[in-house]
Amino acid sequence: MKTLLTIGIVLISSGTVKSIAHKLVRNDSSRGRLHKHRVNDVYDSEINNYCNRPWPSLDIFVPVSFGYTGKYSWRNNEFDRFFLRSFMLFWPLAVSNTSLNILVDIESQQDPHFLALKKLVVTKVVPKVPGGAKFTFNHPSTYYRKGADRQQLLMFWGDNFTSSEYVGFADADTVFVTYIDREDLFEDGKPVVNARSGAHCCDVWALMPQGTFLATGLLEPMRCMSYFPVIIKTSHLKEIRDFISRQHHNRSFNDIFYENITAFSYYSQFNIMCTYLFHYHKEDYKWYVHTETPMWDGVNPAPLQGQDGNLSTLFTPSMYLPKPRVATHARYRGKNDPKIVKYTEVLNFLFQRGVCMSPPFPRTEKVCDETQQTVREGYFDEMHKFEYFDMTQIKYNNTPEMLQHEFLMRYERIKNCSHDWPKEEMKRIMIPINDMRED
Repeated sequence: MKTLLTIGIVLISSGTVKSIAHKLVRNDSSRGRLHKHRVNDVYDSEINNYCNRPWPSLDIFVPVSFGYTGKYSWRNNEFDRFFLRSFMLFWPLAVSNTSLNILVDIESQQDPHFLALKKLVVTKVVPKVPGGAKFTFNHPSTYYRKGADRQQLLMFWGDNFTSSEYVGFADADTVFVTYIDREDLFEDGKPVVNARSGAHCCDVWALMPQGTFLATGLLEPMRCMSYFPVIIKTSHLKEIRDFISRQHHNRSFNDIFYENITAFSYYSQFNIMCTYLFHYHKEDYKWYVHTETPMWDGVNPAPLQGQDGNLSTLFTPSMYLPKPRVATHARYRGKNDPKIVKYTEVLNFLFQRGVCMSPPFPRTEKVCDETQQTVREGYFDEMHKFEYFDMTQIKYNNTPEMLQHEFLMRYERIKNCSHDWPKEEMKRIMIPINDMRED
């Protein structure tokens, strides 16, 4: 593993990943700052062509639930507070070919929280999302045991709810953390998979490979509940269902889901999807597998039941590179991470840092001074965390250099792009942190 990780950074450093930024900008020492190279109109044209290049058609699919009570009542507003607010702030709505599909249980259509959200989406979101935003109602069925099962089952049937080439799955408490560039989600026209791998122990995720193997008959190579949005080619969803049906003597997928998968209880729809795609559509996706145990050899300790530990042939060196993530999972942040669920001021500060890490660079806002120092010296730590995994804390060989290198590659790629920042939101977050108050 040590050799693989070291080779990975050397490969990148030697130019296997291309950056166009160096031919688009220059350093004008007379002004002491980076700016667009205006010697020739060609350069401005190239900048515009890069920053406004076409996206594949993508439908963001977000199941949203209501009816929470007591100490969980705050979750009735998690979609608009976390996903929608950050989506409208950071997503490149004008240039991306993206639509938004909000999936709601039909029993909730008269819920006051849903009615308030519906008004918000119709008045504030639909006019600003060129690809469109809609609500899709789903009916209850007998094929799930609990609410989480219902949500995961709907994702397996995501192709029934969209005509887009790709569907991107996200949870209602997804929080985008910075400006999103097409290459954050698609490389060489392929969806990015930003997974985790390694030896894992002592929580429910240690049981998930069994659920994957039970569903597919395939050893699980990686954990894909590790980033948002999880982008799948829409046509592959039917393939996944059909494959699982064949593995279970051609029974219906819904019957298998209820009688086998949910009966075991410990499963992840994203792990199941990624396992099939890694085996049968590896060339259609761009794979990254951030290891949580770099020294693991796949043998000692033994792989989990249902886990593939054949590391010598499983992953290529470039798969170990630390691809930056664009979102965090609000309810599952690490114990040492700021509590964005509890305090609005902390969420606002996260958004502020995200804006300061967004193009065009350099940022001129005074509140960005400290964050801009991070740009010059390292990387944006929020882009290397997800749930309880923090890539920045992996103490191994050249990890810091790899993180910085990947960050700087992204910085160079996007630094001349512009973004239509929502004015009211910017007034709310681009102020000194002292001026912010707790809920």
